[in-house]
Amino acid sequence: LGAVRPAPILIARMGAPDDPAGMGDARDFAPSSSRAARSPHPGGASGKYVEMHRVDKVRMMEEGSRTLQRHAAETLGAALDAEKAERAHARLKRMAAFDSHDYDPADNDLEEEALRARTKHDYKSANRWKWGLSVLIGVAMGFVAFTVDGLIDKLNAFKYGSVTTLIDANMPDVAVWLTFVTISASLAAVAGGFCSHVEPLAAGSGIPEMKTYLNGVHLKGLLRLRTVVAKLGGIAFSIGSGLIAGKEGPFVHGGGLVGGGLSAFGSHSLGFKTEKPNHFRNDADKRDFIAIGTAAGVAVAFGAPIGGCLFAVEEGASFYSQTMLWRGFLAPGVGGL
Repeated sequence: LGAVRPAPILIARMGAPDDPAGMGDARDFAPSSSRAARSPHPGGASGKYVEMHRVDKVRMMEEGSRTLQRHAAETLGAALDAEKAERAHARLKRMAAFDSHDYDPADNDLEEEALRARTKHDYKSANRWKWGLSVLIGVAMGFVAFTVDGLIDKLNAFKYGSVTTLIDANMPDVAVWLTFVTISASLAAVAGGFCSHVEPLAAGSGIPEMKTYLNGVHLKGLLRLRTVVAKLGGIAFSIGSGLIAGKEGPFVHGGGLVGGGLSAFGSHSLGFKTEKPNHFRNDADKRDFIAIGTAAGVAVAFGAPIGGCLFAVEEGASFYSQTMLWRGFLAPGVGGL
């Protein structure tokens, strides 16, 4: 048997939209040899119908779609000038930056088939990683708290040591006062520079943003590594300068980054992603680990594991599941230790 050719399809010729007869020039996408072979066909190349194969039909449909799009503005009364179109496009881009997270469980045949295909080992591995990541989140937040507290102590030691040296040298009070003010202002300027030039999202407490994120609203760049470095560095220099600031908000923000980053097994900022394990790369699991991270942040800020767990349950996430309650207590406990 020779090669089977696809059955030809008859498509009505379409003219320009303003052609009342509908018999304007239409593009024949078929090869020239095919047109020559079809010339004896009733209607001919200049008749009302053109014989086409499936590939040619798809191309004609795309051309017709572009024609309809060109005339959609006149039909629907949309904006015709480029300035209004650009403003509408910019508004859509701003809206896309706040897309909602998909926390709903997938309920379809494909998902059920994928779950049935998982082995007992896969379920055990995912469960072990859930508990293991909870411990890792607590350890990481404990290290972050230790680093920030050490930086604050160093800055305070430098500031008060410089002033004490001048006092011991019997320097004038004005010189001592100017030294203290200059050092404090310099440290505050560094903290402000983190928020102004490194990452504007690092400004403020961080708790409202994390609550917004955990309740389903995506804030682009909130959990970026640069954001948390600016946040933690800014709070260290702010406290070192003598400003009235606390560590709770930045540590909650930092805990969210640690939880989300560890559960993703990768980082966009550092440019890597592990092939396995890859159990928790979805919005629902990421939400749970971010909530655990915020609990660990409160725990290391105040040395209160139970308080951190209650913060995540009552204030942080509205989707805090009961199955992760003990894991949410394990991470703050490890971080507090």
